Order: sequence, then structure tokens, then C-alpha cells
Amino acid sequence: MEKRTRTCAAGALFLIACLATGLCSGERWASLLEKNPFVTYDPPKAVASVIPPQYEFRGRSVENGIEYFSLYNLETKKAFWAGMSGGGELRVQAYDPAGGLVLADRSGRTIRLALKDTRTTGGGIPLRPGTALAAAPANGAPLARAVSHSATESQRLEQVADQIRARRAQRKQTAG
Repeated sequence: MEKRTRTCAAGALFLIACLATGLCSGERWASLLEKNPFVTYDPPKAVASVIPPQYEFRGRSVENGIEYFSLYNLETKKAFWAGMSGGGELRVQAYDPAGGLVLADRSGRTIRLALKDTRTTGGGIPLRPGTALAAAPANGAPLARAVSHSATESQRLEQVADQIRARRAQRKQTAG
């Protein structure tokens, strides 16, 4: 017990001496707390690269006044539609049509997605000025190929169409 009393007394004397000399001032203790001499200090390292988003915003559709957004999951390689009401992987919080941006919520984490640029890479038929495209028939028949005519050929075809119309009108008069 006597040894314990001496240890406490020595500690108290040391503390009084420190306070009296200024060795134990608040500034010094604060600096020791910030920079511990017994722990090596490694400054935080900058992140080398930005983590790419897991999703892509591919388009927007409005049906019956409800907005739907086409999103693509890059990991699963599957596209899906998300709405403002949620219910799927993501719930769209906001849409900025001017900037083409979508703010989506995934498990409480907000993801900012920009509209993906589309690029066409060949495969299409180059059209010349004056080329007519055939409209898709309602019965699902195959599409006719695009037809291009010169100016004189177009005039000749117009004259043939006029003659056909005149003959049909003549037939109707004689039949009725």
C-alpha cells in the first residue's frame, strides 16, 4: 500500500511540475493527439480513377402521361424500363430534359446518369436526294426496296398514273 501511495504521489508531483513549466499545455497535447509520434502517418492517397457507373441511360418514353426511362445494366447486360414510381432495380427521382440527365435511386444511393450517345456504324442504305421510301404495309408484308428515279422518269411515271386514273374514271361512267 505504501508503494502505491508513493506512485500516486510521484505522478501528482510530475503533473504539477509539467503544468508549472508549461510542458503540459493544451496546445502541446492537441498537437500530440493530431500527430502521434509513435504512429507512422501516411497521407491519404488520391483515387487513381473514377469508378464507371453500373448503369446507362438509353432513352425516355411517355405512355398515358407516365414517364418511363430505358436503363441498361452493364454487369448483367440487360436493359429494363424504370419509372418514377419505382418497383424495379432503380427508381427514377428526377429527369432533366435539357441536359439529358436522370437521377436514380438504388437502395438509398443516388446515381446520376447521362443520356448515352448513339452512334450508327454503317449497315444502312445511303439515300440520294429524291429517293422515296416505301411505307410499312399494315398486313405485315415485306417492305419494298427504296426506289430512286431521275426527273424525266418521275414525269413519265406521273403521266402513266394520270392515264390510269382517267381510264378508271371512264370505266366508272360506262358501268354506272
